[in-house]
Amino acid sequence: MAQGWAARADAKPYLIARLLWFQLALAWLDAGENEECRMKNAELLLGKLKTALRSDVAFMEWTMQPILDHLKPRLSQSSHALLTALVAALNDAKHLPALDAFPAWRDAAPQPLE
Repeated sequence: MAQGWAARADAKPYLIARLLWFQLALAWLDAGENEECRMKNAELLLGKLKTALRSDVAFMEWTMQPILDHLKPRLSQSSHALLTALVAALNDAKHLPALDAFPAWRDAAPQPLE
């Protein structure tokens, strides 16, 4: 993840959004962080995702159902639902409005990708 993020200047926009998705999923899985720290990290990553998804070329088909199924037992229901909705949005921009059903998405302010 770190190498991919370090090389983001040369990456296609859809790859940047996917790296952020994986960072978010891993942040929610990290049992070593306290809840407050985990939520602040998630808010920052969601803000970066909002910025990444402003690009018309940030969307491309992405098969993630096996990963989502694997993660489901280890995530809260709300985290899993948001990750699932994000996968749909990363596949096709027409699914972006569905993200507004999630307070964490609505409350996250866009953040620079730097």
